[in-house]
Amino acid sequence: MHMKPVKSSMISQVGYDAAKKVLHVHFPSGAQYEYHEVEPETHLALISAKSIGQHFIKHVRGVFKHRQIEATK
Repeated sequence: MHMKPVKSSMISQVGYDAAKKVLHVHFPSGAQYEYHEVEPETHLALISAKSIGQHFIKHVRGVFKHRQIEATK
């Protein structure tokens, strides 16, 4: 999974698996989550948003099923 650093104080990196419709979000704290059944348009809107953190809060967090994943070392 290719993770892309983003300019946000809330989110450090975002990745997307289009085949599985899974959005990966890494936070500055080190926490990592994957969000399921995310359409490509939602991913694009997130990484294109003026405020990625605010867009995430409004359109992703609490909207999609998610799970915390272990950080890879």
